[in-house]
Amino acid sequence: LTKDTKKNKHSIMTLRVIALAIAQLLITSHSLSTDTNEYIWEDCYSEMVAGGETTSVRLKFNNVVSIPSIVRKGDEQKVVKEIEVINDIDDAKASTLKVEADFHQYYKLAGKRWFTFLDVPHLDQCAEHEEFCPLPQVGETFTVSTTHPHLAWGTPYGWYRSRQIYRDMDTKKILGCVDMQFQYRAKDELEENESVVL
Repeated sequence: LTKDTKKNKHSIMTLRVIALAIAQLLITSHSLSTDTNEYIWEDCYSEMVAGGETTSVRLKFNNVVSIPSIVRKGDEQKVVKEIEVINDIDDAKASTLKVEADFHQYYKLAGKRWFTFLDVPHLDQCAEHEEFCPLPQVGETFTVSTTHPHLAWGTPYGWYRSRQIYRDMDTKKILGCVDMQFQYRAKDELEENESVVL
């Protein structure tokens, strides 16, 4: 994606999120202040197998970490993924030269229902994470990290979710899937003057 395209998509996302904030205020005054859950993630590859669009060589997400675990107003967020290339079906070796991903972004409306506010398919992963391209061989583990800037003014507090489906760019076969959720909160009174160290 070009810088202008990314900027336009970010603007559209911001407008949709602001609309969600208004809906959130109208529907509920639900507070997250007592929600003890922090960062939640799962490898969702098993949900892809039924569709028959998968490969025997696949990505297994061994761990995903968010720093900080709860994102507060003004924070940057660093997401680190530890990924293993595995094949528990046959003897095929990794032959993927380039990887792309479909990103589905959600917001939990009224603290109950996931609402899609951004859906971006076919994102080239090679540009940001050269570790994907070409894909390492079976048995190898690698780590990728992404730093997200602080969320835009007016972004509603609550739960956010990112579901990412990774594919072989040439065959479009599914290599892996990861589903991540995090909270966005206001800064606590005692944290207003603290900086976030990543």
